[in-house]
Amino acid sequence: MHDAEILHLLACPGCGGALVGRPAGVSCGSCGRLVPQVAGVLCLLDEYDTHQATWRSQHARARSDFERTASALEAHARLPSLMESTRRRLSAQALLARELAAELDAIYPRELHGEGVAPEEGTATLASKRHLLHRDWGWSDSPENGAALAFVERSITAPLGSALVFGAGACRLAYDLHQRHATTTIALDNDPFLLAIAKRVISGESIEFIESWANTIDLESMRAPGCLRAPAAVRGGFDVVISDALEPSLRSGAFDSIVTPWFIDVGPSDLRVLIAVMHGLLRPGGQWINFGPLSYPPTRHPACRYMLGEILDFTNRVGFVVGPVHDAELVYSYAPLAHRGQLERCITFAARKNEE
Repeated sequence: MHDAEILHLLACPGCGGALVGRPAGVSCGSCGRLVPQVAGVLCLLDEYDTHQATWRSQHARARSDFERTASALEAHARLPSLMESTRRRLSAQALLARELAAELDAIYPRELHGEGVAPEEGTATLASKRHLLHRDWGWSDSPENGAALAFVERSITAPLGSALVFGAGACRLAYDLHQRHATTTIALDNDPFLLAIAKRVISGESIEFIESWANTIDLESMRAPGCLRAPAAVRGGFDVVISDALEPSLRSGAFDSIVTPWFIDVGPSDLRVLIAVMHGLLRPGGQWINFGPLSYPPTRHPACRYMLGEILDFTNRVGFVVGPVHDAELVYSYAPLAHRGQLERCITFAARKNEE
């Protein structure tokens, strides 16, 4: 069951009506539409069948990639004149690829499995998202999550109240903020793979999850058993939903706070659209808190690769009052097993919506 206080903030993806929790599931009180769920996560996307087909194709492609990799490594391991150490490495890497394929089948939402589906070229790879789960829930001795939370807290000047986190990913920052600052939190993303696993972890489940690295210095640091778990049980009033940040099925003016972690440079194709959406979702006096770098993908149109000054300019024009900007160099996704990661120059600021 989903909390009534959460459903009160959501809207029907079809008609925009209020959602009601019933024994048969969550449905719209106006048009009667039943809201689909993926592994218990509400999916507030219109044309669900189209998205489901894409997600099944992603699973099929990931399975195909793992199988193709394993077969190629096994073939290489049979080549003559190899050093025995090289043969052992290739065989170990092939076995690892098959382990990862089996693990994917076990943790990927069952209703999105792609058996019999032809993988489409160009679909996003699931393997590339694994490090987000390890970073958020697997590396218990990593200071990275605590550093991110402390940096964001520099911009919190009022209680978060009812909070919305856009681009929540594996949801660790949303969880941490809820535990310390918010009364109600919705972690929103368009990725059912990350959200479904995050919901299980946040609900108190421990999930075995292999950590693996293709490029490393020895076999011992190529693979290690891991476990995803939350530090503590989440407080009430927290949930995750699948939706589109630019067309969210959410009630206008319902939120006290919106947080955008590592999102504004990689999410919307034009940040101005997202800022206008957030302005409409916040109540008068509500706050938008941003955190992350400005590291745009190479496909982004040059006119939309906004620098900080441009972002603040438009934010003021829309009807926000921007507070102080803080910047810092933070570690990003540093893996203890592989001793690899990166540094990012990040910024955080709060923008308060005008009371009028």
